[in-house]
Amino acid sequence: MANIESFKSLDDDGLPTPEIGAWGEEKYRHVQLYASLFIKSMRAKWDALVYLDLFAGSGRSQIRGTRRIVSASPLLILGMPEAFDKYVFSEEDKKSAEVLEIRCRREFPNKKVTIITGNANASVDNILAEMPRPGRTQRS
Repeated sequence: MANIESFKSLDDDGLPTPEIGAWGEEKYRHVQLYASLFIKSMRAKWDALVYLDLFAGSGRSQIRGTRRIVSASPLLILGMPEAFDKYVFSEEDKKSAEVLEIRCRREFPNKKVTIITGNANASVDNILAEMPRPGRTQRS
């Protein structure tokens, strides 16, 4: 199962990192746990597993009132021992999307990541275009 203990505190990488409340770490624990359970339960049932985050942010968060920086859900999911076949991140804010792309390419260069910039509601066609077509032989 996913490691749900306290997340490693990261050094500031100089890129924009939004602040979140202390509740954020608990949310990230749940997202990571559910992603791990999903991968383990569905890997043998589906040919391709895609992780989709419609409000991805910049990939890191600073806990408000502290100097503590943690990986946000996109980077947490990319760093799990269990892997999705593809990761699709949508982020409305252009700067946050650019920062997320830098962090993904730097920290996970071998993962298949697509970042879609724009409002998730207005980007539905672009998001759907990234999803694999159903079929028993489709792997990405």
